[in-house]
Amino acid sequence: MTTPTGSDRSHESVINDTLARVLRERLGFSAVAESLVNGRRPDIIVRLPQAAPIVLEIEFEPARTVQADALSRLGMEIDGAKVQNAFAVTVPARLRATDQRDLFDRLEASTLQWQEWRSDGTSGPKLSGKVSELGNAVTLATPPSGDLDETVNVLDEGARRAGVILYRAPGTLARVANVFRAPPGDEVAHMARSSSSTPCSSKRDSPVNRIRSRPRRCPYGRGDILEVRPTPNLGRDTGSRLLPDIHHG
Repeated sequence: MTTPTGSDRSHESVINDTLARVLRERLGFSAVAESLVNGRRPDIIVRLPQAAPIVLEIEFEPARTVQADALSRLGMEIDGAKVQNAFAVTVPARLRATDQRDLFDRLEASTLQWQEWRSDGTSGPKLSGKVSELGNAVTLATPPSGDLDETVNVLDEGARRAGVILYRAPGTLARVANVFRAPPGDEVAHMARSSSSTPCSSKRDSPVNRIRSRPRRCPYGRGDILEVRPTPNLGRDTGSRLLPDIHHG
């Protein structure tokens, strides 16, 4: 928020404090207003579990500088992590004249406007809604594209671990065979055995990279190559249904 003078500053500070309190008390967020960090004072800092802090910059309508303020927070370091998402939030001008005793309820019931900005230069659409909807947008803040590879790797590892547990559970082969309308024979059993083999750990073997360049080596077991193609005995009956075919290299 661009720093005004006199009573405007006091009004905006009160709005920042009150919005942070609404986020804490109504949504359970860890949100602080105007905390001094490395010589800079963002309007609101929201700390989410296992995520970089998110900054909200707040301004009364017509909010001519709120976008620039939000962009200026991207890349700043808070708690040892760089800010990768910042929200430019516009508050109705009528709240300027609201008595401080009524501000919490009025702000909670008001329609705000916001836009998310990311450190890779992209932004979300301009949205409007109540504070609860702003909270949802903050919770679902989209990571910059540079973080997607790391996210994919985490998901890939989680999927592999889930697959190991699934295929070792009693009755799994029959259920998998039923999904693919195939008898629980050698091919399904081979899928189960391969899924619990020692996985490769290379980042090159994320789902995204396996899709970009197939076949790839070692998505399930060491030395295996995965190809996804219709199986000879199912192609005529299932149309687009596909089964993994694992070959040992």
